[in-house]
Amino acid sequence: MALVHEVRFSSGASVRAHEVSSRAAADILVYKVKSQGDAYQSDCLWYQVANSATASCKLYWVKSRSGANLLVYFVDSSAAAKWQSDHPLKGKL
Repeated sequence: MALVHEVRFSSGASVRAHEVSSRAAADILVYKVKSQGDAYQSDCLWYQVANSATASCKLYWVKSRSGANLLVYFVDSSAAAKWQSDHPLKGKL
């Protein structure tokens, strides 16, 4: 499940993410869903929530790849969304 809330400061984040331009460089391939119910199916299906209290993941976008603990690549379909490797955050988003 990935109910994602973007935070303004890294101190409030459970995940520090960096968007990569190459699919091969990503830890996770993410598809943004339009329904909260769809996000319950997988870590790789993200639904953005406005309230941090309802979020399963508090995410902060970092500019530097080296400052991230999750490398993200956005895909065009839910079928393509997946983890690329066995990652410490797998099952925790």
